[in-house]
Amino acid sequence: MRTTPSYILLLLLVLQFSLSAQHSKISLPANATNRVGHAAIKSSLQQTPLSLEIPAGGNPHQAFTVAVREPMPFITTPEALTIKAEKLIHKRYDADYHGNTSTSRVTPVIDASFEANASVDETPSSNTIAVSDDGIVISANNDGIIYFTESGTKFYEAKWVDFFDDNQLTASFFSPRVLYDPVEERFILVTLHGKTSATSRVVISFSKSTDPQDGWYVYKLPGNPLADGTWFDFASIGISTNEVYVSGNLIEGTTFKKAIVYQINKGDGYVGGFLDWQFWTDFFNGPVSITPASYGQHGDYGPGIYLISSAAAGDDAYWFWDLDNDIGGDPEMIGYTVPCEAYSPPADASQSGSPDLLETGDARTTNAFYLDGIIHFVHNLDVGGGFSGIRYTRMGVQGQSLSTGTYGESGNADIAHGGVASFATSASDRSVMISFLRSGAALFPEFRVVNVDGGMSWSTAALVKGGETYVDRLPGLERWGDYTGIARRHNSTDPRTWSAGSAGANVAGQIDHTYKTWIGEVTNGQNVSTATLENSIAFSVTPNPVTDYMEISFTMTESIPITIALYNTQGQLIRTLYQDTPSLGAQKLSFQPGGLPVGLYVISVSSEGKVLGYEKIVVEE
Repeated sequence: MRTTPSYILLLLLVLQFSLSAQHSKISLPANATNRVGHAAIKSSLQQTPLSLEIPAGGNPHQAFTVAVREPMPFITTPEALTIKAEKLIHKRYDADYHGNTSTSRVTPVIDASFEANASVDETPSSNTIAVSDDGIVISANNDGIIYFTESGTKFYEAKWVDFFDDNQLTASFFSPRVLYDPVEERFILVTLHGKTSATSRVVISFSKSTDPQDGWYVYKLPGNPLADGTWFDFASIGISTNEVYVSGNLIEGTTFKKAIVYQINKGDGYVGGFLDWQFWTDFFNGPVSITPASYGQHGDYGPGIYLISSAAAGDDAYWFWDLDNDIGGDPEMIGYTVPCEAYSPPADASQSGSPDLLETGDARTTNAFYLDGIIHFVHNLDVGGGFSGIRYTRMGVQGQSLSTGTYGESGNADIAHGGVASFATSASDRSVMISFLRSGAALFPEFRVVNVDGGMSWSTAALVKGGETYVDRLPGLERWGDYTGIARRHNSTDPRTWSAGSAGANVAGQIDHTYKTWIGEVTNGQNVSTATLENSIAFSVTPNPVTDYMEISFTMTESIPITIALYNTQGQLIRTLYQDTPSLGAQKLSFQPGGLPVGLYVISVSSEGKVLGYEKIVVEE
């Protein structure tokens, strides 16, 4: 029986349905191990009207934009500062350092790579990134926001004061976070405003469509909801099926007071209606920063969300929360203490060319996601001798079991400010990609990524952007981080992430010894994404659909080695068909697909890890 076009359509619909599925949260028993009695306090229901709309095309750049330039302090606990200072005294570089050993089956490959936001007005960069299913990339930092196509073409850029164009938002903007909701096909952007109780706002914006150029609905939530003289700092963001969560810290002056989490109905924001929300404070153990964990692949989960935290000053435990319902379902915040291997914050980092150190932060969680019963998260820690590295942890929700790995270069370089995203071909696959910053006594600040496969083996790190100079923005200790951005391309048929991080650079005609943001699209160099490729070689397959015979035609314009390979729709390699250096000119190769199940496949031609062409084929009986 021959496959019909309707069968192919059905196949594609089934694939799309599986990508977009909603997932239920795991219900934990009331007597679960590690559960604590008091987890957090919930506020009353709040309601905020639409504050403003950003029109289609965005607000225009103002010729006389006034940027508020203020040094951004890194606010942590006195205990963490004391530990960091003591470790710096004893920190020493090791002349016999021999490097990390790579054991992962995956080596990250940087495909698209281009410059994004510079740090001209604010420091640090605080990079964040999101990518839509249509390939629109949003990159933001403390200075402003940029929209790109996936090939790196910039089509919108604005400083924050121009982007919002609101005479009520006259203080500094900082700590942006952006994500893409793949089910609702919208961007959500959070930007903090003001470092006093009077000026503090949590500005949350919802794109009107999957294209941010169609405009945004903007809401200004109070950054001092307790009216106790505090202001909101260090935002994180996550989404569930029905809600968006913004977490941060309430600061009095420059002193940390308490963590806070806003629980918000995202559906209200998508239509520009009144925004229903509430907040949670007084979390047990007084954590510095709590990170909500969004779903790691295409889809979402709920009701409610999972949240995770590590101790800023270090500990031998993590803290896990289950926010068990949406706003309308009378939610409870259920907390757990999860014992782990002890960790502590590192000393600050060196950089080449300058005695100024880089702020490595503390040991708080910087990024997390949830997938298939597992919370994946990262934080900085001392990997030995005061050197900064990254601990990556997988925590099973059901029993809070832990699997951890650590990446560092004690004695050689400091690694900090990690982000983590799923790099898996299925929900059960544990593979992740981690973005991070790196610096050392003989190294300018740079930006890299590293893979951790399903077996918890680490790859060789791939350089996204090397540093061009040292950083000198502040007297003494320089800000660094506070985080890097990473986002999965949800609808790609193969693992594909986008990362944004900073590297030391000069901005011609504006400022020297600052940061430039660099964006990298990261793949494994083996799989093929039918969503993103553009043919750069004359390449075709006939007949198509294929039954018992196919002929591959292509033209060689230079003498290079090529590989022709067959992949399934999940991006998995089925068979290498050809691997050699063919002659120049027109080429034809014939193959028999015998034994292949009927369905949709991709044939690609590549050279040294770069895809030159591809074609989708249908195999019929």
